[in-house]
Amino acid sequence: MMDAVSLVMSLANVVPAVLQWLGHENAAGNAAQILSTVRDITGEKHDEAAIKMLRNNPTMVQALTAALYRHQEALMEMETRATISRENNAAAVNQTMQVESSALHWPTYSWRPFIGFCFGATAICSSLTVAMCYLGVMFFQADSQILSVLPGMIGAEAGIMATMSPVLGIASWFRGKMQINQEMAGHR
Repeated sequence: MMDAVSLVMSLANVVPAVLQWLGHENAAGNAAQILSTVRDITGEKHDEAAIKMLRNNPTMVQALTAALYRHQEALMEMETRATISRENNAAAVNQTMQVESSALHWPTYSWRPFIGFCFGATAICSSLTVAMCYLGVMFFQADSQILSVLPGMIGAEAGIMATMSPVLGIASWFRGKMQINQEMAGHR
């Protein structure tokens, strides 16, 4: 069974208008909307059967093209909402970072740089671990058995970074909520 985007893409040679809706970040949502329209036009319940039926019927192809142009506004609105949502999220993160960086307490303004340095140090450590192991085996006659444990070492270092990532996200979310609540309390 093909995914929605692939199914809609298979219509591109008979309904070129579908292509303009598949090159966006919300391609899957747009494809689902188009497939729903295809099912409505053909009366078929299954996507693949509806696509086959539509391809073999020029009248249905015209009906889909007309429907896409009628639904163009709704599809564009969906894209606009997704863009606005991304921009709002970025603005909220930016505002939280600005508030943190101008805070009076050193733990509040220094935690992001500290974690950033820890991430950087872990990345450097991972790179040096790989380089030292391979260089040791290639040029310094080190036991090649060390290369068999290398994935475990790198996995442990990646685990450290993976452990810090959710903590950073959760801490940022709670800190942002706390700051918003303080700002709202100050505006009352």
